[in-house]
Amino acid sequence: MDEKWSDVVGFEGLYEVSDQGNLRKIFSTGKYYSMSLNSCDKDGYVKTSLRKDGKRHYLRLHRIIAEAFLDNSEGLPVVNHIDGVKDNNKVKNLEWCTVSENTCHGFNALGRIGHNGGMNKHVDQLDIVTGELIRTY
Repeated sequence: MDEKWSDVVGFEGLYEVSDQGNLRKIFSTGKYYSMSLNSCDKDGYVKTSLRKDGKRHYLRLHRIIAEAFLDNSEGLPVVNHIDGVKDNNKVKNLEWCTVSENTCHGFNALGRIGHNGGMNKHVDQLDIVTGELIRTY
């Protein structure tokens, strides 16, 4: 399978990203420099810094790839890792979604549990006068 390359959105002519999760800098001579991607942010996502007009910009790799290769005509705010592996940044493992969809995917599809070890309990809200069930949380 051929690796496909695309300009990094906002850094056209300076950097390219591939559908396989690689990043490279474009030199004025037309040569490329493969960039090291061994740094992660506090949440475990692969991060990089790109320079433009003398300023450094810190970006998460999965967002760079999604912006370059995935249609987001609905304007969804989050890039989800389908397999839950934060450093698997191949385009086939990424999808745009809502915050809610991303959270539900973590719990329902990937089996994540809450910070309290999955000990969440349902709580019933009752009408104080009648005792009737209003809502369950």
